[in-house]
Amino acid sequence: MALPWTDFVWTIKRWLSLYPLDAISNLPTTSPPAGNYTIQDTDYYLVSTSTTDVTYTLPTDASTNRVLKFKNRGTGEVTLSGTIFAYAAVSSLTLVTGDMATLTYDGSYWNVGD
Repeated sequence: MALPWTDFVWTIKRWLSLYPLDAISNLPTTSPPAGNYTIQDTDYYLVSTSTTDVTYTLPTDASTNRVLKFKNRGTGEVTLSGTIFAYAAVSSLTLVTGDMATLTYDGSYWNVGD
């Protein structure tokens, strides 16, 4: 027996809330253009190959539970700018070469995860 549409939607939303990294693993990768960059609604997994320092500005009006993943494969530092909660509330997070960060938005902060 097939699930009614409302049960199906609830099941998908529940799965995404329990396994957000599994859900994001199949999303497209974005290599931002050179220079500073403002995160777009279509960005999920951003890989920097920049040879100079860049700043990525996080959205302030994101959906709750939105997940963004970042990888710095470049030689320049990547600074994530926004309302971030790592060890405490901060306004930026810096990724050096080889660093990776996953941020999840809770409606107030971009929380740093695995």
